[in-house]
Amino acid sequence: WDGHSETVDDEPRVQYLKENLRQVHKALVHGIPVEGYFAWTLMDNFEWAEGYSPNSAFGLIHVERDSLTRTWKKSAAWYSALAKTHSISQADAATQQSTS
Repeated sequence: WDGHSETVDDEPRVQYLKENLRQVHKALVHGIPVEGYFAWTLMDNFEWAEGYSPNSAFGLIHVERDSLTRTWKKSAAWYSALAKTHSISQADAATQQSTS
């Protein structure tokens, strides 16, 4: 499984991550000592308040509840590219190429 043969489109999550990271960068520029950043959860999971509802599907990897099949979301591909390139614009470009 390469994680790229099919993806789940979650563009709002990509935008959410980008905005958070822009704010982290802004904090660093202003001298705030940020030690790191991480996505909240790797895979969609059970949430006590929401159960397995679509509202609780905020992992980078989609988990099909019946078969437990895991599929990368667009946000996982983007976050992976960001980790490799250390650049939002390069992560955007890499993600555009992999989905077109």
